[in-house]
Amino acid sequence: VASEDGYDRFITHWVGWMLATAARDAVSAQRWMDAQQDFLDRSGVMETWLSALSATMTQVVSGGDFRDHLRRTLGLADREGYRAHGDCVLALAYAEVCAGRFEPAAELMGTAVASRFNTTAHYVFYRVVLDQWVRRHLEPEQVRAAIERGRGRTAAAVLARFVAGG
Repeated sequence: VASEDGYDRFITHWVGWMLATAARDAVSAQRWMDAQQDFLDRSGVMETWLSALSATMTQVVSGGDFRDHLRRTLGLADREGYRAHGDCVLALAYAEVCAGRFEPAAELMGTAVASRFNTTAHYVFYRVVLDQWVRRHLEPEQVRAAIERGRGRTAAAVLARFVAGG
């Protein structure tokens, strides 16, 4: 163990999960998410809005309905004192990427970035996972225009519409 508190395991699990989500590998993403949650449970941290958002994205890559996961994430963030709308829009953008809809994903990326992220980890997810997929499938001008359109929407409005079923 490289650290007395096990933080190295936390980072290892997160990096493994990140790579699995980048590869859109549902089985590996779930395995890494389970290992992370087990570590958090053993350490006494339990579920936080951050781990809930990772679980939401794991549900996304698995192809299931993630609406309830996203509602739970938003509720946890609110109880923990975070305004995590921008972070949570990343899950919507990831769902679009997983469905092969890259222009709507880019619009949601614009919304998320304009709303700001609460953690550096979500900026990494944005750059390593979302941005890479979108830029591989769209022309630079398409990406720029879609992101700009997305900046015109608020994350709160996008999420409200989604969790309401629209």
